[in-house]
Amino acid sequence: MESARLLIIILIVALIILIIGAAIGFGWAGRDWYTQVDNSCVRRTASDDGMDYEYSLVCYDQNGESRELSFKTERLLREGAYLMLSAQPIRGVTAWQEVLPEEIPAAAAEKLGV
Repeated sequence: MESARLLIIILIVALIILIIGAAIGFGWAGRDWYTQVDNSCVRRTASDDGMDYEYSLVCYDQNGESRELSFKTERLLREGAYLMLSAQPIRGVTAWQEVLPEEIPAAAAEKLGV
């Protein structure tokens, strides 16, 4: 009985390690995306959390793959500014920051026309 319980615990731990490894390997842990602010792609929202603007922008990762991401801000962003967005599969965009053009990976910079 005790050995069966120990075997079950070992299998559960091995399964957890396998899932974490797959998540990291397939990029499920999140990626950085790069975009340029276009204030024609923003809409004003009525929210209780102070995030009054929602942007939907085409973004590129370090390999040049594209995806449209949406995120909220408390203010309008500077037109034409370059951003790095940190995004996770389930949570979406978790953070953003303005970056200089030379900080953008080459494949993403090419797609953005930098």
